[in-house]
Amino acid sequence: MTIDPVQLLRALGSTGQAKGLQSSAGASIAGQNFDTLLQQAQAGTLSSGQSVKIAPGVQLSLTDDQQSQLTAAADQAQLTGAQRALVLVGDKAYALDVATRTITGPAPQDRGLISGFDTAISLNPADHSGGFNPLAGGARLLSQLAGAGPLGLLL
Repeated sequence: MTIDPVQLLRALGSTGQAKGLQSSAGASIAGQNFDTLLQQAQAGTLSSGQSVKIAPGVQLSLTDDQQSQLTAAADQAQLTGAQRALVLVGDKAYALDVATRTITGPAPQDRGLISGFDTAISLNPADHSGGFNPLAGGARLLSQLAGAGPLGLLL
């Protein structure tokens, strides 16, 4: 996984202190050195602690486990530079604004085509054999979509 150094540096304040980030153990990262932060980011254990919100009027209910998985996936998506994510929950698809951590509504479709997303996040357990890694982008996203069912949804 390639980490965009600009994204990592944006997480640091002008004083070099981390703003709003924590390690996966929940400890604040303020005062940790850059090498430690970089190692945590590369290992995927660096967390913003920002949970994903659901916009008013969106008919979606997540379990605590799904909420936790989506929060972690949104952090990963942001680290890879993603801006809009397609979130698959059951047989439904939703749009996630990665920067604001908000599910904005159902994924827009035009004659069955879902477009305008730079990554996909699946909260469906069947899509995670071999361990939970909800984030799909680039080649992995294309591979998943190539095996997709009607409307481009993974079945």
